[in-house]
Amino acid sequence: MHKSKNHAKKLVTSMLIAILLISSIPISVSAQNTVTVSPECEFQTFKGWGTSLSWWGNAIGGWQNKTKQDEILDLLYDQNTGLGLTVARYNIGGGDDPTHTHMRNGACLEGYQPSPGVWDYDADETQRYILNEAMSRGVNIVEGFSKTPPYWMTYSGCAGGNVNGTSNLKPEYYDDYADYLAEVYLLFKNTYGITFDSISPINEPNGPWWEVNNRQEGCHYEHNEQNDLFKVLSDTFDKKGLSNVTIAGPEGFEYDATISSWNSYDNGAKSSIDKINSHSYYGSERLYLNTIALCNNKRLSISEYGVGVGEHDHNAIESSLELARKIRNDVHDTQVETWVYWQAVEEEFDVNNWGFIHANFEGEEDYAITKQYYGMANFSKFIRPDSTIIGADSSDMLVALNKNTNKLTIVVINDKTSQNNYTIDLSKFATVGGSASAYRTSSTENLAQLSAISIQDKTLQINAAPKSITTYVIDNVTSNKTPVFDRNKVYKIVNNCDNNKVIDVRDSSPDNSADIVINDRNSSTSQNWIFIVNDTGEYYIANVNAAKMLDVPGASKENSVSTKLWQPNGDNNQLWKITDLGNGCFSIINKNSNKALGIKNGDIVNGNNIDQYDFHEYDNQQWKFEEVN
Repeated sequence: MHKSKNHAKKLVTSMLIAILLISSIPISVSAQNTVTVSPECEFQTFKGWGTSLSWWGNAIGGWQNKTKQDEILDLLYDQNTGLGLTVARYNIGGGDDPTHTHMRNGACLEGYQPSPGVWDYDADETQRYILNEAMSRGVNIVEGFSKTPPYWMTYSGCAGGNVNGTSNLKPEYYDDYADYLAEVYLLFKNTYGITFDSISPINEPNGPWWEVNNRQEGCHYEHNEQNDLFKVLSDTFDKKGLSNVTIAGPEGFEYDATISSWNSYDNGAKSSIDKINSHSYYGSERLYLNTIALCNNKRLSISEYGVGVGEHDHNAIESSLELARKIRNDVHDTQVETWVYWQAVEEEFDVNNWGFIHANFEGEEDYAITKQYYGMANFSKFIRPDSTIIGADSSDMLVALNKNTNKLTIVVINDKTSQNNYTIDLSKFATVGGSASAYRTSSTENLAQLSAISIQDKTLQINAAPKSITTYVIDNVTSNKTPVFDRNKVYKIVNNCDNNKVIDVRDSSPDNSADIVINDRNSSTSQNWIFIVNDTGEYYIANVNAAKMLDVPGASKENSVSTKLWQPNGDNNQLWKITDLGNGCFSIINKNSNKALGIKNGDIVNGNNIDQYDFHEYDNQQWKFEEVN
C-alpha cells in the first residue's frame, strides 16, 4: 500500500558537492565474471506483470481528455508498444461516510453498498471504465481486493481505520462483509462480464497505521480475526455456489508479516486460502514464503510493491535500480507467479517519486513518464507470461526461457558506479542463436536499443554499464535438459536397505530442531518432501507437514551429527547435492559439510536418526525418490 514514507532529502548544496566529488573520481572497471545459465534448474512458470487500479483508475477514469487517457492506457497495457501488463487489481471500495473529506485524490472509492440493505450496482464507474479499457488491451487476470469493509460495518464509522490503528470490523458484521464481497463478485460476473481470478478480503492487516481520518482506506485485523474472516468468507462463497472462487491473502506489508499471519492460522483458515498474496516492502524471508506456498500447494504472488527513492524527479535512475533489484529478488527468490506494482500512475503533485507515470489527478489532464517506467519495461516487455524462470549463478541477473517462442531473456542489474563485465556461459542449451539484442536503461538512456552482440561458441560477452538495467534477448534457444525433481510434486525418500523405510520427522513435529528419523512408510505428511532447486543444481529439501528444511544443526562439518528440521534460511547447511549412483539410487550430500545422509550406525530400526557421515556408498547412504500420488 502506498503510505507516506519519508525518504531522506538532500540539500541542493550537498547534492552539488556530491556530484562534483563523484565526477572527479575515475570510473573503475570490474574483473570479468563468468555466469553459467542452467536450463535444468527450473523455477516457476511466470504468469504476468500488473498493477492495482487504485487510486489512479478512479481519478483518471473520469478524465474528459480521452486522448491523454488512452495514451496512459496504451503505455501500461498495450502488448506491443507499452509495458504489456496483463494483471489488474480492482479495488472493491468500502465507501466512506459522505461527510468525510480526509481521503487523498482518487482514494475515496464508492462502495456498492452505501448503507445497510441498500445497493448501488452502478457505483465506481470510473475505476470500472479503466478496468474495461485495460482488458481490451490485453489484461487477462483480474483480481478483486478490498482494503476495508463498508464504512458502516466498522467501529469508527470511517473507512480509513479505527482509533490508534486498532481493529475496525465489528464482529457482528463478518457475515455481512463476506456477503458483500460475494455479491460484488456476482455483480461483476453476471452484469459486467468480468470474472475475478481471485478475491482478497484484507490488506496489510498487521499494520498499525489504519487510523480514523486516514488518507486512504484501511483496516487492521489481529491474527485471530484474520483467521475467522477467511473461514467465514469461504463458507459464504460455498453457500452461494462459488466454491471454485480463489480466495487470496493475507496481504502482509512484508514477507515476514505474511508468514506470521499464515503461521497463526488454524487448518480451517489455511484450507480456505487458495493463493498466498504478499507485499514486499520489507522483510527477508523470501525462501521461507516460497517454501510455505509449495508445501501447502498454494499459488503465490507479490500483490503489491512500490518505490520512490529520493526527490521528486522523473529521471531518477536510483528508483529504477531499486525497483529492478526488488523484482529480481521477488521473482527469482520468492518464485511468485505474478508480480504487481502498487499503482502505476501516481499523482504529480503528491511530492513523491513513486510510480511509472505521474499525472494530474485534478486540474489540467496531463502526465509525464518517469524513469521507473523504463526500468519496468526492461522486465515486462521481454519476460512474458508463461516464461519459465531458470537458474543463473549471479544475484545480478534474472533469466527466463519462453519455451513457446524459444527466446531467452537475461536482465542484468548493475547498481554500482563501475562497469561490470560478464562472460555468459550458454553451453548447457541444445541450441543458441547467433546474436543477442540488447536494451538499456540508465541515467541517460530509456530502454535504448543497443547494437546486437555476437554469440560465439554458446558464449555471450557483455559489459553492464554503471547504474544500468540491461535486457538481452536471444532467439532460437532450446534445451533438452530436464529437472531431476518436479517442483510441483511431492516425494518420499526411500532407503536402499529396505523399500519400506523412509525419511520422516519424529512424532510428525513441525518445530525447529525436530529429529529427522527413519520410519516405516505411512500416510503422514511428515514423510512427504519437496525439492527446491537453486541456481547451481543443489536442492533445499522441505518437509511438507512443517514447511521447514532438512538441516545440519550448527552448520557442523563433523561425522555422526544428526540432522534436524529448521526454518528455511538459505544457508549451505540446508543445501544438498543429489548425485545419481547409476543403480537406481542417489547420494544426498550436504553442500556445507560434504558429508552424506545416512541412517545412524546403519541400524535400520524405526526412530533411528538420520545423520551425516563421510560417503562410503553404504546401502544406508543410498536413497530412492518416489512420487506421492
